[in-house]
Amino acid sequence: MKALKLRSAFKCIQVIVHEYCQMVWKNLFYRIITRKSASCLHCDFIFSAGRACRSAEMLKYLGMRQMSCPCDWMTNYSLKTYGQLIFSRTFSLFNTWMELPSNHHFRVVQDMETGMISSHDFLKTSSVDEGMALFHSKMSRRTSALCDRLEKGKNIGCVMNREED
Repeated sequence: MKALKLRSAFKCIQVIVHEYCQMVWKNLFYRIITRKSASCLHCDFIFSAGRACRSAEMLKYLGMRQMSCPCDWMTNYSLKTYGQLIFSRTFSLFNTWMELPSNHHFRVVQDMETGMISSHDFLKTSSVDEGMALFHSKMSRRTSALCDRLEKGKNIGCVMNREED
């Protein structure tokens, strides 16, 4: 009984710490966008360029995310890879892939050429092969839509959570 109470208290503390960290992170992100990058507020289009899903998530949280970009929910890719994707206007990734271990209800799939990882697109209820055509179609639509918006935009902002310039 004592162990159960201790485990319950630990879970409660864990949730509180997680929520506090999320709040601090969101507050910090908001301050960075509004104070350091005041010009972002004058953009007619702001998009995220990863390196993971945090940038897209924070733009969504702040009500500044206008569309899903092709790599919003991907990780482990370089800015060069993202630039090549935009320059070519086609989503030509994940032609050769491998599945990585996963501890949630999505399959984790890595592109063999670039190292990019998708961990939100392939449900475990079906195989990666079955979902790959739908995945390519969805990412191609997102790539095309992003390129169209970039061509039409006058003041464009890009939000990244990266260590590279």
